[in-house]
Amino acid sequence: MNKQIVKNAPTYKVEIFIGGDYGQALDACEEFCTIVGLCVTVEKTCYVFRGGRENGIRVGLINYARFPKDEIRLWQTAEELANHLKVRLSQGSFTIQDHEDSFFISTRDEDQ
Repeated sequence: MNKQIVKNAPTYKVEIFIGGDYGQALDACEEFCTIVGLCVTVEKTCYVFRGGRENGIRVGLINYARFPKDEIRLWQTAEELANHLKVRLSQGSFTIQDHEDSFFISTRDEDQ
């Protein structure tokens, strides 16, 4: 008989919002997660904005109790993954947010 193991960690989640192809995003996330030892959720979404719309993804990172991280380290990991996705999905910007802050990061000239 297996013993039941229960672990807990403070609740903290970070989300990445970025445009791009869902299949390519899955591949990029899997590549990143394999390298750094991470588990994320990846959801299809559509961004509707003035002037149009774009398919994209929302990536979720949580403080997984099996392998807990503090808030700073989880945020840093989200930044690393977002930059990886930006390159792999050929995007000029992304947003990262948690329960307190939302950061828009862009390398596009028109956003300067």
